[in-house]
Amino acid sequence: MSLRVRRLFYGEPFSNAYLVIDEKGDSLLIDFPYNGKHCLEREANSGGGVCQGILLTHGHIDHIHGLSSLEADIPIYMGEADIACLADDSLNVSAPLFGKGETIELPKPPIALSGGEKLSLLGREVLVIATPFHTRGSLCFYFPEDGVLFTGDTLFHLGIGRYDLPGSCPRFREESLAKIRKLPKTVVFYPGHGPGGSLETEFAYNPAFL
Repeated sequence: MSLRVRRLFYGEPFSNAYLVIDEKGDSLLIDFPYNGKHCLEREANSGGGVCQGILLTHGHIDHIHGLSSLEADIPIYMGEADIACLADDSLNVSAPLFGKGETIELPKPPIALSGGEKLSLLGREVLVIATPFHTRGSLCFYFPEDGVLFTGDTLFHLGIGRYDLPGSCPRFREESLAKIRKLPKTVVFYPGHGPGGSLETEFAYNPAFL
């Protein structure tokens, strides 16, 4: 039996969050954009199991805003180069994009990732892929056993994330996308905004891969 993936969408200015649930009801949350009335924490407990972690694709405020109200003791995984976004309203783009600076204070530091790690979560191997062009610490999370990829703002349906923001690294764009290009075309991806789909479609029609 494969993982179940639920898209949790709250509308702009927030991004997609995903609840990933295994066969036993244990779960992961991918990104943490909104947590009004602790809704994401409730979702994480909805399967009756344990939430094993929050995996952050990058440090922009529309993907981490909800962490300011997090009460549960859940491990948080984040790109090492994006940890500075928590305390910097320019790097997390809350100031330049939304006109209101916001910072996030966590009860304990996140688990820093740099890409290349093989995490063991939900009884599976989760591969951490560094894609440092949208932000320096952007990550994708790949579940090879299930053929599932969470791309944050690295890859959208027929598009990619912008790379003209504070902390963006345009020079790593092609190198980052090449890592995704090596994955099987049967992989289903879930982006930080909008609908996802198959990598086969993106490889055939996304201008970034042509």
